[in-house]
Amino acid sequence: MGLYIVLEGMEMSGKSTVCKKLGAAIKARVTAEPFNETPESKAFKAKLVSNTMTKDEEIQGFGTARVEAFQKVIGPYLKHGRDVISDRNFITSMVYQSDEHVTPSEIFSFNKKLLGSYGFDILPDLVIFIDISHEEFLERLDKSINDGRDINAKDLMFKDKEVFDIYRNKYLRCLDYLVDQFDVTVQILKPSETDLVNLLDIVEKSRELKEEKKHKNKMSKYFQPL
Repeated sequence: MGLYIVLEGMEMSGKSTVCKKLGAAIKARVTAEPFNETPESKAFKAKLVSNTMTKDEEIQGFGTARVEAFQKVIGPYLKHGRDVISDRNFITSMVYQSDEHVTPSEIFSFNKKLLGSYGFDILPDLVIFIDISHEEFLERLDKSINDGRDINAKDLMFKDKEVFDIYRNKYLRCLDYLVDQFDVTVQILKPSETDLVNLLDIVEKSRELKEEKKHKNKMSKYFQPL
């Protein structure tokens, strides 16, 4: 099996750039959320951008798109020994789709159960979270505006430091949850720490750790009492 790597972070953190750089270096299949590689997923993304969906429709829609991503890309590539890098995954939903009515853990449980019903393990082998500061965010936002890049409402929302900090802290709590409850390997990096040498070292260590976990699981089953 290949390595399933996820890049997460606040807006303007440089996730997409790191995905492309690391993907090229390890010859991984790179994908992104929301999944946008089939007519069905493109239709969902168009509806999502229209801002006409209810919260329940968003949760269900992202879940369905993840199933398609695993069926069409992530699952087959991993099965054939290819590494897969995803620009965002269910962690994004835990952060942005949760509210006072739906908790991040409920979002996670829904997605885990849904993917599991199709035979997929939703948990990544490695999560790299690029932890950008609010000052860095503002600098990059200004540069993007000056360069004429498309800016969405979410980008502008984070100009408010209090809002930015709320979502950043939410991300960190979700990552802690995955580490504590499911032993997911998480690396939190500053943008200055995303050089290729460091990234490749992290990936190699994660590959070794995956083999160790696999070995421990085999041994624990072997020594189970009859």
